[in-house]
Amino acid sequence: MQFSRDTIEQKFFIRSFENNVFKVNDQNYETSLLISHNSLTPWQKMQLSELTDEDFKTLSALKVEVILLGTGAKQHFLPFHQQKILLMKGIGIEAMSTYAACKTYNILVAEGRKVAALLLIQ
Repeated sequence: MQFSRDTIEQKFFIRSFENNVFKVNDQNYETSLLISHNSLTPWQKMQLSELTDEDFKTLSALKVEVILLGTGAKQHFLPFHQQKILLMKGIGIEAMSTYAACKTYNILVAEGRKVAALLLIQ
């Protein structure tokens, strides 16, 4: 689905997410992504079940208020012990469909919030 065009002045803005392809600014990505307003990293793991405690320890080092977790086509929830890794560092975690996470990421970045999104494609 194409998202509405915006003139937000940030480095990384998600323009669309269709058929497991992200369009960030004018570049297409066919892999999961870790994205914030000032960084974008292709993420090797495609599914929530592949994420480990070590992945969440990596995420806990980010200097953000909240991490949006796009869990694929449907919303899935994290086990509490993985949520706790982030919560103990003062970082909120919100799990939702990847489509919803893309839209929410754009809104929060536009508001100037310190947010990152881990967007899984399956």
